[in-house]
Amino acid sequence: ELSQLKRDKWVNVQLNLCVLWEQLLRKLRVRKFELATLDCANSSHTLDQKTKAHVEKAVKSQSGGIEAMVKKYNAKLKELVALQGKGGIWRGAYVPPMLTMEGLYQLDVDQDIWEDSRGDIADFPDGIVPPWLADPSVKEGIQLSQEIANCCQELERCKAE
Repeated sequence: ELSQLKRDKWVNVQLNLCVLWEQLLRKLRVRKFELATLDCANSSHTLDQKTKAHVEKAVKSQSGGIEAMVKKYNAKLKELVALQGKGGIWRGAYVPPMLTMEGLYQLDVDQDIWEDSRGDIADFPDGIVPPWLADPSVKEGIQLSQEIANCCQELERCKAE
């Protein structure tokens, strides 16, 4: 059974995708920590120039690695999409969305990088991908609904003043 899984292209690409995703998250967290260190140094002036320069250099060097990792991740996603409908793979099998560099460094929770399901159909009850995960219009609707709720709260605060 294990030797059969080793030859299964879909499983191999999914595993590679999962590894890339985890490495990318780790790099983003490290970058955030280094930026926080740099921010602390700027506000408290406790770090000397050498340490500050070292942290700035580390942050800049992380950017190239993160961009390369996103390109590798997206290439694996394209490979996964190409495998859909072939060799017994269900044509409607869930594939996570492509990642973009836009807003990735802001660590916004609405970014696709934070989507926790890596495409295993066992993650979904009854084998059905929920619309909030698969349908971009539903995703956008949720975000707009939250924005409307936030605006209503802000309006109430303004009226109270």
